[in-house]
This record gives sequence, C-alpha cells and structure tokens, in this order.
Amino acid sequence: MSLRKLDEPDLELMLSWRNHPIVRAGMFSQGVIELHQHKAWFRRESQKKDSAWFLFVDMNEKPAGVVYFTEMDRIANHAFWGFYAAPDAPQGTGTQMGVEALDYIFNEEQFHKINAEVLESNARSYKFHRKLGFRTEGTFCDHYFGSGGYESVTRFALLAREWPAHRKELFRFLKTFSGRE
Repeated sequence: MSLRKLDEPDLELMLSWRNHPIVRAGMFSQGVIELHQHKAWFRRESQKKDSAWFLFVDMNEKPAGVVYFTEMDRIANHAFWGFYAAPDAPQGTGTQMGVEALDYIFNEEQFHKINAEVLESNARSYKFHRKLGFRTEGTFCDHYFGSGGYESVTRFALLAREWPAHRKELFRFLKTFSGRE
C-alpha cells in the first residue's frame, strides 16, 4: 500500500501543500496556517481515536498527498474523508490516492460508508467524488461562509458494497498511471 501513517517529520511538507493557494481554496479553513499551529493541531489530532491521517507515497517513493478519515464511528462503521494532492503532483495522483484510501477503509478497516462534504466552489472535488462513485446525499444551502461569501455544501457518500464496481471501472485509468491493481 502507498499510504503510510502521517508522522511528525512529515508536518512541514504537509503544511507547505496545505498552505498552497490552490489547496487552501478548496478547504473549509482557508487561512494560512503557521507551523506552530500545525504542530499543535497534530499533537491533538494524533491523540484522537476517531481519526486517521496518512501520507500518500507514489510509486517512486515520493510523497504526493495527504488522505484522512475523521469522525470514524466504529459501531456504525462510517466516517468522513478528505484528501489533497501535492500541488506539483502528476496527473492521476488524486485518483490513485483515492482508490488506495477507499480500498484501505473498506477492505482493511471494514467500514460500511464513507462521507464527504464539498464546497460548491470546488468543482474539481465535486467531479472527483462522482468519478469515484460517490453519490449526492444532499445539499446544505448557504452553509459555509468563506472569503467569497456564503456557499452551499454538497454531502456525498459511498457504501462499501458499491465500491467494487466503481473500483473496477477506475482500474484502467489507475493502471495507466501506476501499473497497480
């Protein structure tokens, strides 16, 4: 697997990606984060039992993105997920990262459902979720207030039983970039 648990030495690289204007624009928290804030956040987050943070490493062993699961309910077996690729990551990195993350959460962790919330201004993330097989569960109108004012948030979900069929459809695309199944 190309996901490895995020660790303290990864924080500066992660922060450089997270603070990049392209990445920040798609996040619910869009301000620039200082290193001391980031380290304090990581100390708190790493203590939580209901979240898991991973660094995605490409086939050349180069760090290429971050994927995370939060609000992990281990009784109902559902969670939220999020991710971002390095701003300079090659095309196809996001899909490979998404497939590996969903394989992990559904196959290894045995979760039943993964949820995501996407800002209406984040057309790339909206399209990405649809590509992976997520379906829209609802829209929260004017739910988020950011630098551009109010915008709606779309809730997406994917069930474990739906994932194998969607994964199979993505296989050709994924194989083009990584040679992995």
